Amino acid sequence: MIVTAFIFFAVVILTTLNYLAISLFARLLATVKKERVEFIASKKYKRWTFAISFIFAITICSYYLFSNPASTYKTACIEKSADKYILTIYQQRRLMAHDPISLLQRKTYLDSAKFELPKSDGVIDGTDIIYKDTYFKFLKGSSMTIKSETLTVNLDYISNYDSTKSKLALNGTYTLKWR
Repeated sequence: MIVTAFIFFAVVILTTLNYLAISLFARLLATVKKERVEFIASKKYKRWTFAISFIFAITICSYYLFSNPASTYKTACIEKSADKYILTIYQQRRLMAHDPISLLQRKTYLDSAKFELPKSDGVIDGTDIIYKDTYFKFLKGSSMTIKSETLTVNLDYISNYDSTKSKLALNGTYTLKWR
């Protein structure tokens, strides 16, 4: 409810500011060209100016609400640890928005996922991959493929919490670097 009211308020404020800016620009342009300013008072001009202002405000609000500054880095790191290999994939995640201000700030933080692998090359079945501190298991048939310096992640998992099957958000192709 509060977020909806904030979005409505933001659209109204942006529309008003856009309308004022367009009107001031039109008056300034008419003054510089030494023309009469009567066209600014017409209903047709006001309707078009309001429509353009409203569309611009909706575009700005949509950008902030629906675009995501978070991303997954396309480089993964692997290192040997005793009898297993540790694979680390880094990603930039967006902070949770608990209020309208933090929603507009669009801050991110660095996160990583560490997988324990039995080998460092070839196709590794999902059931052989360990992802500690999670509430899901990788399914048979899903896999990670390591070929020289390329890692391809194609993992499906089933959640122990609610028994739903999903694809891992980190699925994709990465450049592999040894530590």
